[in-house]
Amino acid sequence: MRLVTFTLWTSVGTVIWTWFLAYVGFRLQEHSAALSDWLDPITTGILTLGLAIYLYRVVTFRSVPASGPLT
Repeated sequence: MRLVTFTLWTSVGTVIWTWFLAYVGFRLQEHSAALSDWLDPITTGILTLGLAIYLYRVVTFRSVPASGPLT
């Protein structure tokens, strides 16, 4: 794909996606209290799960010994 074609389609997609997200955010603004009550536990769960996975990886990490100098 040529660079001009790629840049054009990427720009079009970016504009459409940005407009969609702004529109949805504007429409949901009226219900922010209800959304907050619903999303807060989900967000806390996702962040807790992510932290648990990260800590597991830190605790169980085993470094691989180097096989020698890089050539």
